[in-house]
Amino acid sequence: MQVWFEPAQDYAEVFDVDEDAELCVRDRVMRADGQPVMLAVSRLPRDITRETSLEQVDTGPGGTHARLEELGFELTSHEEIVGAKTASASERSALGIPDGPVLTVQRRTYSHGRVVELNTMVMPATMYELRYSWDAG
Repeated sequence: MQVWFEPAQDYAEVFDVDEDAELCVRDRVMRADGQPVMLAVSRLPRDITRETSLEQVDTGPGGTHARLEELGFELTSHEEIVGAKTASASERSALGIPDGPVLTVQRRTYSHGRVVELNTMVMPATMYELRYSWDAG
């Protein structure tokens, strides 16, 4: 797990902020039985995270979403954009996989219309099945 800060330049439109606004970046490798199974990079506006546990490696029980709720950001919806691609060299190395497809999921977490977290996940396509359900109507 690593935490750093970067300008919002590439994500300004997603977060509806100026390009020079800062983002807190939380970069992690998820493991199962000691093996890497997912790369996950979360970005959050620094005006939310500044001087909070969201800027620490260990956010505490319940993780990022629990901390956002404690800070008064009611999480009202999520949106996921799912894709597939060939893994890059760095992704193959981090996941310990040969050439092949990976699934990508970009999850946007909203608080009353504001994106408060953008989580980009990369996972070996052979290890996952994505399943969604929703009410008809």
